[in-house]
Amino acid sequence: MRSLARAAVTLLAAMVMLFAMIALVPGNPASILLGPRATEETVAAYTRLMHLDDPWPLRLAVFIGHALMLDLGNDPIDGRPVAAIVAEVVPPTLALAGSGLLIALVAGMAAGIVGATRPDGIADRLIGLLGLAALALPSFVVCIVLLLAWIALTGRAPMVGAAGAAGLLVPACALALGWFGTIARLLRSSLGESLAEPFIRTLRANGIGEWRILLLHALPLAMPPVLALLGVSFGQLIGGAVFAEIIFAREGLGGLIVRAIAERDFPLVEGAVLVAVLLFIVVNLAVDALIRRLDRRGA
Repeated sequence: MRSLARAAVTLLAAMVMLFAMIALVPGNPASILLGPRATEETVAAYTRLMHLDDPWPLRLAVFIGHALMLDLGNDPIDGRPVAAIVAEVVPPTLALAGSGLLIALVAGMAAGIVGATRPDGIADRLIGLLGLAALALPSFVVCIVLLLAWIALTGRAPMVGAAGAAGLLVPACALALGWFGTIARLLRSSLGESLAEPFIRTLRANGIGEWRILLLHALPLAMPPVLALLGVSFGQLIGGAVFAEIIFAREGLGGLIVRAIAERDFPLVEGAVLVAVLLFIVVNLAVDALIRRLDRRGA
């Protein structure tokens, strides 16, 4: 119940902040959207149509009410519902972010397990150096380097969208690289503490196999900090997906937001950002539930 209350407050705060940022844009939104060639009559008609001349408290209340009813209105440029436009680009973004997160999680967990079970070894030191290098590189630099490397190796760009695995795998690897170092370092520390727990020594004394202890007892106890980090950092993961979508010419939520901002399509910006916030909230609720389950198992 507490998690749902925090989610509701987060969603409401996001809607208020989003409305405020759009409302504070200098100039008449109708004039900005319709362009310099629009006549005064057209601007006035659009202003009345979108209720832009209403007091801002009334506009905020209407905006929140429509958003809560999942009524995002119609896009003023092509006339289609904003919800339909956003729904078209959410699956590619989720596929990219999910693939990047999965790659980072698998690689980071493997590296963290090696580091925790063989501390200060050669592999542990190499993984630590690789993790630091990955953390130091911005996402857009990694995307550009991997894109150039792919072109050099294959002679073509992996900009094939959903039509080919390379169009997903290469940007997903670029997105995963920075998170690999974070996950590896955090899991190594957390797993080292779990392996030092008294009940782990008791299990060893009772003849339980090392891999069984690691996978069934120590790892579930060490995972909550990693999952909590991924939950609160999901927004950054979506932000990294923006760069990947632009550099690799992929359709997605990030590219839609950038394009809508460039076109001053504020209703589409509001709808896309609200969906991104909603995805963030859903992911955090799922992570909270998983952490509670792992905590019970660890207990």
